[in-house]
Amino acid sequence: MFDKLRLKLTIIYTGIFSLLVVMIVTGCIILLGHSVLTHEKQEMRELIIHEGEEFVASGELPVSKHSIEVGRELAYMLQPGSDMLLHDQVSGSPVGQQLLALRSEWPQHDRKVKWVTLRDANDRLWIYLIGRDQILDVIFMNDYQAKFVAPEQAVKAVQSGDWVDYGFGAGFPELLDKALAARKGEVKDVKVRGGLVIRPRIEVVEADPEQESFSYYSWHVGDYERKLQKNGLVKFMPVMLRSLPYLYRDKHIRCDVAFVPVSKPDENGFSNYAWRTIFESARTVIFEINEHYPKLQGVDGSHRVHLSEADYIVEGEHEPLPVRSYRAPSETDIAIAKIVVNEIPDGAVLSLGVGGVPYTVAKMLAESDKKDLGCHTGTISDAFLELYKAGKLTNAHKELDTGLSAWNLAMGSRELYDWLDAEPQLFHPGDLDYIHSVERISKLSNVISINGGVQLDLMGQENAESTGTRQLSGVGGQMDFLEGAYRSKGGKGFICINSSRVTKDGERKSNILATIPGGSTISAPRTMIQYVATEYGIASLSGKTLRERAEAMA
Repeated sequence: MFDKLRLKLTIIYTGIFSLLVVMIVTGCIILLGHSVLTHEKQEMRELIIHEGEEFVASGELPVSKHSIEVGRELAYMLQPGSDMLLHDQVSGSPVGQQLLALRSEWPQHDRKVKWVTLRDANDRLWIYLIGRDQILDVIFMNDYQAKFVAPEQAVKAVQSGDWVDYGFGAGFPELLDKALAARKGEVKDVKVRGGLVIRPRIEVVEADPEQESFSYYSWHVGDYERKLQKNGLVKFMPVMLRSLPYLYRDKHIRCDVAFVPVSKPDENGFSNYAWRTIFESARTVIFEINEHYPKLQGVDGSHRVHLSEADYIVEGEHEPLPVRSYRAPSETDIAIAKIVVNEIPDGAVLSLGVGGVPYTVAKMLAESDKKDLGCHTGTISDAFLELYKAGKLTNAHKELDTGLSAWNLAMGSRELYDWLDAEPQLFHPGDLDYIHSVERISKLSNVISINGGVQLDLMGQENAESTGTRQLSGVGGQMDFLEGAYRSKGGKGFICINSSRVTKDGERKSNILATIPGGSTISAPRTMIQYVATEYGIASLSGKTLRERAEAMA
């Protein structure tokens, strides 16, 4: 009995002794690790925080998971505790005084993250992300160099079955497109999504007409995409642009890899870009720096992106930005434009489509006695440049963005792009959520929306985008600005259309029909059409019965 008890006690004592040994060893390791880490922290502080640092800039930074992750390890080394780095290490230096002054000026309710850029003695740039009560993150600018890769390496992020977004409009990731096309046969069922492409070619389409590796999808058929339709190489996806952010944000559609064309970054790592909506939902984000892009970053960074938000960055030589020109206006275009110009008051806020009639309207306004016109539009074009050169575009009476032209995309001549680059203080480029918001448009007075159409019926239904089942373009933001103008105090929405056309066979056919033909698109419902302008005059449809509408249209 005593032997058994002695055995149990021996086992218990042995276990306790072993546990104590483990605890002692573990404690030593922890203390040693803490000592080493403390030394690393101190060494890192000495490299960065010193007398004579140069205060470069401060402002607000849109923080995303990418910008936080880039500096997480470094931030851990620099943050022994809340606010300790700021008070203990920086407060005595010149830049520290400015940091403290910056923080002391923040209102108590201001929770926005601020960014402060420092340049150290070795000419290295650091970005501090600072909340009201603590430093949130630190990013070493040279870390971005590790993200710069060849296009061929970057596109390896694309896997079979992925959805890849190319963006929209004149901005196009040509280097990444070419590199991805070279992977034909290596990947399968890769779905590429874009829209309103006006450049000469899309490499993944041209390289794979059999669509063995790549299929191309478009939100809005552009000039080049229209040519591809004949061979069945474009799959069209209808969308109102104001709803596009919700499709991505709420995961109604998938974006695995985003190819994002951006401008050359400034000294703080910020670039101009197009749609944040798309790349924020992506698994992998690849920036393509285009040296020809205008560099304007918008009001409070409204059109700004930071290099830290990319997983990979590529750069190289690009073709000049594609330009879009306007044909000489026809006699009918001129007649319609004259009628519409008479409906535009001084101080009106213009939303102009990209067709011939909207451009002719702008040319006439530039030569008229109208004054203090404004811009809140989906696509800024040469039409607005004409108004600016004539001294008509002041944005002086806008309730929002006073003094600024607000827009989402830019498309036009080289002169237009140079204007945007040279005069950034004149513009508020914004994302879709901002520019295409019906609520925001309706807060502006005297919004005049001018768009073209293909067909209208006697009830007021409009086809703006197809000939039968053949897709010509897309509805784009037309519905957004029609509704915004409808709700604007003094606002008017115009659909401008030639009353008839001559076919290739020389036959004249009416563009105003009893009903929209089967197979054609109804882009805007009859409830949304306010005014119809033809060369014969303007029909006002609001508040009219179906019979009265038909009589007005006839």
